[in-house]
Amino acid sequence: MRPHSRQVADALAGSQGEVRLVVDAWRGGVTVAEDLPVAEWEISWDVTRQVQAQARVTVSDESGVLAPWAPDDPLGAGGTRLRCRYRMVDVGQDVQLEWLRLVRPETVESWRIHPRTLAWLSTGATVTLGAESLTWQARAERFLGPQSPQVTASTLAEVARLLQDIVPLGSTAGITDKPVSSTVIYGSGRMDAVEDLLASLDATHRMSADGLLDVVPIAGAAGDPTFLVGGDEGVLVDVSRSQDAEGLYNAAVSTSTTEDGKQLVGIATLNDSALRFGGPHGRIPAFHGANLAKTQAMVDADAATYLATRTTAQRAVLPVTCLPNPALQVRDPVRLMIPVPGTPDGLPLDGIVETMRLSGRASSVHPMTLSVSVPTDALQVIAERLRRERRG
Repeated sequence: MRPHSRQVADALAGSQGEVRLVVDAWRGGVTVAEDLPVAEWEISWDVTRQVQAQARVTVSDESGVLAPWAPDDPLGAGGTRLRCRYRMVDVGQDVQLEWLRLVRPETVESWRIHPRTLAWLSTGATVTLGAESLTWQARAERFLGPQSPQVTASTLAEVARLLQDIVPLGSTAGITDKPVSSTVIYGSGRMDAVEDLLASLDATHRMSADGLLDVVPIAGAAGDPTFLVGGDEGVLVDVSRSQDAEGLYNAAVSTSTTEDGKQLVGIATLNDSALRFGGPHGRIPAFHGANLAKTQAMVDADAATYLATRTTAQRAVLPVTCLPNPALQVRDPVRLMIPVPGTPDGLPLDGIVETMRLSGRASSVHPMTLSVSVPTDALQVIAERLRRERRG
């Protein structure tokens, strides 16, 4: 989770009062525009994206001073970063959300002629700032040619080298490091190489509130689950659910090549579930390129990991709407309380945040929307409980 105080935690569970997004523009480590006049905003995060955070911030500039013309203007696209904070005005504290790279400023400006001087005057501008995670920079700074690892004793150290002077490496809690094969060749994609290296550790990335690239287990960050609340007395506003047979894989196939060019194929299947391979659901594989796997044992392990953590055969995704919680991050563990009809009890359902969206206007915030990945066996327990209640 993002760092926050006890006062903020207490306020998040109830009426948050006046809330606004505070955005400062920085360039080269220096503030170039403070507390922009934000009229409307939205920030979304998605673990399936290489650049996970995407934001759209509308700035109402009555003077036209902030409206960019050149890339090196304060709100120009040539290197500006945005520091975004969720300000709880009544509490008097901020939750730092993230540092973002400004990539798409769009300006609409109006002009009039002064009746005496006949000079053109700006009557104000609306600047819409499209911004993304700092990993945008790592994705954009592609290799100029094929590269091989320079730090082979540690995968994490090699990741830090690839991101040097772009995005500093942050927390690696819960990750077991291991060496990198010196025969690996990176393609042109810097972030592709970073993701492949992290996948070899059963890990992935997310950005911290301070602009660091944190490495977290694919299965989710460690810690106690956060209870999601919303509406009167802490009930959830909405939990939706849907199913799609297209995404219900029950096998994984990982492919790679040995150092001398021979093809490697690893296969893992789901054998102990209602969705078992060869059962009523059939035989439906997902395929994965295990670029760093150079032995049969490595592609076999990659297939098993991919089946367990990257396919939806053992997990389902629930869309959730609840009270805003800016301290949450993707990959955080959360807890839903599922009502059981006819009883005062609810069943806890733990999951992992896959996507989240925060949005608001000048001084208010909208409900937060999430998608939460939950184990299908936990859904099976809830289904059986509901069947008993309906029969009884």
